[in-house]
Amino acid sequence: MDQETRKWMLIVVLLLVGVGVATSGAILVACAGADKPNVSITAPATGSQFNEGAEIIVQATATDPKGIARVEFAVDGVIVGEQKFPNPQNAAAVIYTWKSIPAGAHTFSMRAFNQDNAASNPALISVNVIAQANATPTTIALATPTATSAPAPAPCINNAAFVADISIPDGTMMAANQTFNKIWRVTNTGTCPWDPSYQFVFVGGEAMTNLGYIGAPYTAPGATTDLVIALTAPATPGPHAGRWHLKANDGTFFGPMLDVRINVPNPAPPPVCSGNPNIASFSASANAVAPHSAVTLNWGLVGNANAARIDPGIGDITTPGSFVVVVDARTTFVLTARCDANIATAQVTVNVVAPPSPTATPIPPTSVPAFRVTGATASVNPSNYTATCPGIFNYVGNITTNQAGVVTYRWAGSSSTAPSPVMTFNAPGAGSFALPGYQAQWGAKGGQWAQLMILTPNQLTSNQASFTNSCADPKPAPPVAEILEPQNGFVGSTLAPVHIVFRGRDANDMKSITLFGNGAQLAKQASPNRESEILGQYDWHAAPGRVEIYAIAEDWDGQTTRSATLVGEIKPPAPAPTVIPPTRVPPTPVPQRRNVTGTWVAGEYELELSEPLGCTTECAITGRLIKARMPAPEIHDVRGTLNPTTGAITWSITLLGGQSFNGTVSADSRTMSGTFGGAALTFTKK
Repeated sequence: MDQETRKWMLIVVLLLVGVGVATSGAILVACAGADKPNVSITAPATGSQFNEGAEIIVQATATDPKGIARVEFAVDGVIVGEQKFPNPQNAAAVIYTWKSIPAGAHTFSMRAFNQDNAASNPALISVNVIAQANATPTTIALATPTATSAPAPAPCINNAAFVADISIPDGTMMAANQTFNKIWRVTNTGTCPWDPSYQFVFVGGEAMTNLGYIGAPYTAPGATTDLVIALTAPATPGPHAGRWHLKANDGTFFGPMLDVRINVPNPAPPPVCSGNPNIASFSASANAVAPHSAVTLNWGLVGNANAARIDPGIGDITTPGSFVVVVDARTTFVLTARCDANIATAQVTVNVVAPPSPTATPIPPTSVPAFRVTGATASVNPSNYTATCPGIFNYVGNITTNQAGVVTYRWAGSSSTAPSPVMTFNAPGAGSFALPGYQAQWGAKGGQWAQLMILTPNQLTSNQASFTNSCADPKPAPPVAEILEPQNGFVGSTLAPVHIVFRGRDANDMKSITLFGNGAQLAKQASPNRESEILGQYDWHAAPGRVEIYAIAEDWDGQTTRSATLVGEIKPPAPAPTVIPPTRVPPTPVPQRRNVTGTWVAGEYELELSEPLGCTTECAITGRLIKARMPAPEIHDVRGTLNPTTGAITWSITLLGGQSFNGTVSADSRTMSGTFGGAALTFTKK
């Protein structure tokens, strides 16, 4: 069925933003206008290519000061999905996943509606899906061997399978700003081994962390591992979701996408209390565990209290509840309940013990001593990371063993980061050996340290290797400046102004767009808010001769970009012809000038047009076309030209394919007849 082959998912992130545009000088318009929403598709880029059967993720943002109520998604003009927002917000980010789309060229469109049911202009992109049989194989250049070489081994396969949510199952209630560890257990079901060059990447929804990805733990084919992310619940009440995906070192994603879904309750008013608080219960799932084990803390209802928290590392809590922690050393957790100045506490201690030693067996005097790690050192490079955040550091460990054996170990770091997964190393014999490299990502800046911890056959701790994270926050892409009208090489006249349409674009960071003619500033638009687009129009009365125009866009980070320079020519009026004595020919009637300014009606269409004053030849006209449609009318911007002498008129609107009207305005300017989308249509002026 179509519903099975066209699987889609919408993740909505509600943002609190404002939309506003200030005007200065010339006639300027920002984005979709003040009376309707604005929507833009941020990914993929138009013209992108995908193989048939690939999953295409379309991301879009919609904004409106009145609140976004719903967003429609269409493929090739057919609406295939709609997302409604019961509580409209000023802005929404939408992620749509489309699968099993047939080969060929396709058009994706998004349209947003506000609370007044006003519709945005559609945001359009085009993509090309390549049939698998026609997909161009990747060509890899190989060096010519000097001797007969063995056949290249078949490439390994990347795949993974979800096993279980070790912590925070879907729908878990979390207090606002509460920190927690989300743990997914997965199995490497492919044939490629994983190492930290593989990444666990945030791909959609709410990140709930400043990290965009973490390195995958070392995992052999067929082995099972835990993916651990330290997250913080958002402050906004309601449901929150984030999506993560495994990515191979060649950039391809594989395995299932893994979700974290939590609910943040509405803040309850502090309960009225008097006297001492009452803690019903506080316990741990285990009181003695091996190093780096997960323990669940459970607590019952806390009564007669207006606040409760657990230390260390958990913070404010709601009751009753539970929380999964990973312990590496003996830790006492204290639950503190308060009723104003009255305090009650309960505590539970989790002890960390080494695994029990096997029963000793008498060893003959000539037997080999037990396998041990006798030395461990750690270093980190680079010592100071200065590139773009997050900081990426390579942990280097060396161990010394007294004989061959299997070593289990992990890396620990500053208190603000989680320890690495437990890893293994097969020591080939007695001597010093370098452990496989381990890569860690750091969002926290400043001085940090890492330490190698040997777990078996004996417990041993290396030195603390210090390093500094001086990473720089990523610099946003610069804005884009464009001149949409006129085209390069334009020719104008001193009898009519040059109509200029200019635009600045940025990812919600546009500050201003300035228009220049012959090196002098003609017009500037500056917005008090961060915008994704600012559009301006200006009519320039230029002196005759060669002219140059360009625009400069500026974002709120101070970055500026200049558009391409357009060159044109302004011609003076033709010289007056030689006066010839008049003949006795009856005078030709002066044609009556057509006037289209006003409202025109034809059936279900209502057209509002305006033209510049004083135009005598080809006159630019603008307006909008309203088509009656339930539950809400369709409103489209129109633009075209009018010959006020002959009445010839043409205008067009932007739809999924584009439609144009071509016709003639009557001499008395009361009717306008022509064809619209291939059909005859007559408008009558109100």
